[in-house]
Amino acid sequence: MSIKVGTTNTNGSGSATNLDDTHEVLSTSKYYNGSTSTSGYTASIDADQNLIQVVANRWNGYNTKEVRIDADDRDINVANFVDVDINAQGSQAGIDVEVLYAKRGEVNTGAGDDVIAVSLKSNGATNAWNNLFTIDSGAGNDDIIVTNSENSNYTSLNINAGSGDDYVDISEVSAGNKDVSRVINGGSGNDFIKGSDSSDIINGGSENDNINGNGGDDILSGGTGDDWIEGGTGNDTIDGGTGSDLLLGGMGDDVIHAGYGNDIVEGGKGEDRLFGGAGDDVIDGGIGEDIIAGGEGNDILIGSEGEDTFLFDFAETADGQLITHTGHDYILDIEEGETLNFANVFDSGEVIPGVTLSDFSSHYGISVVDDSGVVGGDVVISFGDFDSITLAGLGTHDSSLNSLLDLENSGINIDLT
Repeated sequence: MSIKVGTTNTNGSGSATNLDDTHEVLSTSKYYNGSTSTSGYTASIDADQNLIQVVANRWNGYNTKEVRIDADDRDINVANFVDVDINAQGSQAGIDVEVLYAKRGEVNTGAGDDVIAVSLKSNGATNAWNNLFTIDSGAGNDDIIVTNSENSNYTSLNINAGSGDDYVDISEVSAGNKDVSRVINGGSGNDFIKGSDSSDIINGGSENDNINGNGGDDILSGGTGDDWIEGGTGNDTIDGGTGSDLLLGGMGDDVIHAGYGNDIVEGGKGEDRLFGGAGDDVIDGGIGEDIIAGGEGNDILIGSEGEDTFLFDFAETADGQLITHTGHDYILDIEEGETLNFANVFDSGEVIPGVTLSDFSSHYGISVVDDSGVVGGDVVISFGDFDSITLAGLGTHDSSLNSLLDLENSGINIDLT
């Protein structure tokens, strides 16, 4: 066990990890107990050798006040050091680590159920300083909580929770400036992760995770498992990965890829782009003019409020056969002003001049059937024997919607590009 304090960072190149025996050594004895105070630092270890406390008498926001602690299987409290390096990777039992008022540093713990609490304090930044705080909690069911002491918007975060069912919360950290990044990797396990008001990057990893991006334009990934992901406010990008996920965009113009599995996707408020992927998905655009694509599988697509576009991906084989990737999709609330987009039919991405909707339908054998004979019945668009789109509630009393042209004349936009 050792405790070292001092200053290595005078021009942005040093850090607490560079402290060695040439700096002030407060303790190197495994059996040290009691306390010592020198040069503005106070260090103490309780008689049971279970708790290390190191406190600087005054916080200095620039290049001084660094502490390095190497100790295993002991709780650690550190306060008022700008730069902190705590190495407890050899710990096998769970330990508590508390760091108060740090601007940058590292905390590394080992196996066991650890509790790591860090409050950040930063007073500015220049290009020379690397204001990054890294936390690696190793294996175990760990709790990691990072908060804002006064102003943490100049400190970046990189958190690796490791294996285990971890709880990570950085929701009280200040929104970062344009150069600040906040990255969280949950690792394997059923993790609960809550982001900050910055633009966070959060990866849930394997198993069933609960992720809330909070504010900012976040990038959120569920990985494998049945995940619950909410973007919060901001223009978020969400990838459910594999598994049956619940994906909520929240406020903002979000992009959501459900991935593989039977997923539920809700865009929320904003002009969202929602993609179902493989599996039987339920996709609700919410409020706003959304683009909705079910992908492979038998999907339920709901536009909700706004003039939405329902996108269906097609391709043409060399012998002129139409390949669809829709399955049997069900659109619950299509209405006048909304669009059915049959994409990628033509290699050029443009409709061939002179080709009408009737030509298109007859060439590929597309049928439209409105045979309910009642207002509010279903209209079914069929693409051969294996793929179809059901337009719920669009039927007419006289069964008059029997072609793509009829649909377009009724106010449904048909886009072949």
